[in-house]
Amino acid sequence: MEYRYINLTDHDIRIADGVTDVVIPPSGMIARIKSKERRLIGIDAGIKQYLLGGRQIEHLPAPAPGTIYIVSKVVLAALNGRRKDVYAPERVKRKDGQVISAQGLVRFERVKKQGMPIAGGEHYYDK
Repeated sequence: MEYRYINLTDHDIRIADGVTDVVIPPSGMIARIKSKERRLIGIDAGIKQYLLGGRQIEHLPAPAPGTIYIVSKVVLAALNGRRKDVYAPERVKRKDGQVISAQGLVRFERVKKQGMPIAGGEHYYDK
């Protein structure tokens, strides 16, 4: 099955793996996390630390057959593997650090215990 990819970020997604070179432009809709509450949980070295709660994802369409949504890593982590959405890890950069392309797309597996996946297999936990 060939999928339709919809880019829900604010920038082009370029996939270049040496065989494929595809640019997926932004759709005009940006999926984002909105936090309803923020609670101060501590201060360390003069830096305030907050716990965000009441998160919801805005502007994320319902799953559609044959469609894969490309979202930010933060949105993908909040979904916790409940959907087939993906993100483009920034793998290929110029010497000045500017991202050129990704070599593919990534999907997170669902974490069965409390917590959400982030890059590197680490987890952060809601309390």
